Amino acid sequence: MLGEEAMILGGNGSTALGTTPTPTLSDVATGGTLSANTAYSVICVALTHDGIMNATLAGGIQAAITRTNADGSSDTFGGGAAKKSNNATITTANDANATHSLKATVAAVTGALGYAWFWGTSGSEVLGAITTIDSLVITAPATGTQTAASLGTSDNSQNALAFDGLIYQAAKSGSGATVFTMAQGDAGAGTPLTSDSAGGIVEIDAVLKEMWDTYRLSPDTIWVSSQEALNISKKIIAGSTNAAQRFVFETAQDLVAGGIMVRTYLNRFSMQGGSILDIKVHPNMPAGTLLMTTRMLPYPLAGVGNVMQIRTRQDYYQIEWPLRSRRYEYGIYADEVLQNYFPPSLAMITNIGNG
Repeated sequence: MLGEEAMILGGNGSTALGTTPTPTLSDVATGGTLSANTAYSVICVALTHDGIMNATLAGGIQAAITRTNADGSSDTFGGGAAKKSNNATITTANDANATHSLKATVAAVTGALGYAWFWGTSGSEVLGAITTIDSLVITAPATGTQTAASLGTSDNSQNALAFDGLIYQAAKSGSGATVFTMAQGDAGAGTPLTSDSAGGIVEIDAVLKEMWDTYRLSPDTIWVSSQEALNISKKIIAGSTNAAQRFVFETAQDLVAGGIMVRTYLNRFSMQGGSILDIKVHPNMPAGTLLMTTRMLPYPLAGVGNVMQIRTRQDYYQIEWPLRSRRYEYGIYADEVLQNYFPPSLAMITNIGNG
């Protein structure tokens, strides 16, 4: 069921990320421990939702995955990594200092929720960082063990055995969904969401206005990671008047409870003159991305009871496989697909910097 939840959010059966753009590099004389007058090569790989959720510095990123089934057959599918970029090279300045760092940026890839970075000598690049924005600052030699060469030359961003989740129904070309990619900003920092100094977020308001102007739609839920939940709360409170804060003193317990969490957001663009969006933290939502969903449309669609729903051919069932060895083998399965009758009911903001 945990896997099902992740697939409903970020399954990708149809959106290929293609070839990751070649990184752009610049040398900085300070901020790191890289040697002077040394050549470095950097390769970047764009990652899907599945790719970044299962990527670790120690374990590497998923390329092509081959699964052996209980009946002895096998399936091969993409693990969520785009085709790796061409390598970009740079030589640090010859100033006799061992304090160099490198700024690395890449053009944002539509549908990418993260990026894996490999660097080292040309032809021997190893994994050194995984980011949720399209840039980073390289300050030291890469410490991972996975090599860029081991990824091959294929685009493994699609999983032919998965249906498209909400994120990729929005990101898919021609979906009509509102997708906003934050500007690149400073390498390693990106561009965070912006307070409007009046209790709102500039980028969220821009997306809500676009949905209203184009489709007369008002979404009802914003799905965020813990990082974005914290940043949204800070920006809304910092941009509001003191009256927006309330502290409750429980004298009976001799305690004062602190902390602030913004749980809803006012949409000023709706038929009601103002509607409320719930802000919900989702365990499978990567940092740097937020998703808006709409449960009800302001206009009827014939024969459509739900905007989004799971259509199940066979709900959860268990198969106890025949004994082949001295162990008990069984599998739990579900046969279903996610239906979305109106993809423009979705909206997404990606490439959000932390701050």
